[in-house]
Amino acid sequence: MTKVTDLGLNKLKPLENKIKSSLGLEIPYWYWKSEVLNFNKEKVVSFLLKKEKEIINKYPSLGDGGTGLADSLTSRYQFYNFLKLESPMLEGLQKHIIKNIKMCINKFNIEGSREGKHISTNDLWIICWFNVLRKNQKIGKHTHRPLEEAEKSFLSGHLTIQAESTQTYYLSICEKYRWSIENIPGQIIIFPTYMPHYTDETLSKSSRISVAFDVYDKRELADPAFIARGNCISLDT
Repeated sequence: MTKVTDLGLNKLKPLENKIKSSLGLEIPYWYWKSEVLNFNKEKVVSFLLKKEKEIINKYPSLGDGGTGLADSLTSRYQFYNFLKLESPMLEGLQKHIIKNIKMCINKFNIEGSREGKHISTNDLWIICWFNVLRKNQKIGKHTHRPLEEAEKSFLSGHLTIQAESTQTYYLSICEKYRWSIENIPGQIIIFPTYMPHYTDETLSKSSRISVAFDVYDKRELADPAFIARGNCISLDT
C-alpha cells in the first residue's frame, strides 16, 4: 500500500444520515500495486477481442462514464461483468482480481486495527468490465464516483492485459498534483473510487486492453439496476 499526501479531502462536508462506505474520506490518497501475474497474453487478447465484437453487437452504447470513448466497449460496461465471462484462459486473471481486492482490504484492516477500525468483507459487490483502445485513442480524465458522493466511495482498480509504453495518471481532487504508474500486463492497481485519472494516448499498433472494476462494501451502495441486470455481483458468488 503506497500512501500519498492528503490534499484537501478533509475540507469536504461529511454526509449526514446517509449510507457511507467503510473508507469514504477517512483514508488519504493511496494506491495498491499487485504482483505481476504471468498469463498467456496472446490467447487472452485473442479471446477478449472476439468478445469485444460480441458485446458491441449485442448491447447499445449507454454512456462512456466520462472517458471520451463513445460507442465503444467501454460505453457498454453496464451490461456484463468480466468476472462472469467463462473461459479457462480468464480464470487466473479473475482470481487475481478477487485475491488482490481482499488483500488490499486486509491491509487496511491491519493498519487500522490499532484504531479499532475493521472493514467487513461479508457484503462486497463488484462491477467489472474491460476496455480496448486502439492507436491514437486514450481514456479521458474521469472519476468512477463524483466528489459529492466521495464518502460513499470504496475501491476502484484496473488490471492491464496488454499495453506498450503507456501510463495511467492520477490526480489530486484539486488537480494540482499528479502522479503516474506504468501499465504493466498482469499487474493490478487499486485506488480510491473518487480519484480522477486518465491514460496517455495509445501509439502502438497493438490494442491496449485493460480490465476495470468498482467495488462496493455494502449492497446499498451499488446501483440496484446493475444488481437486477446481473452485471453487479457479489464478490463471493
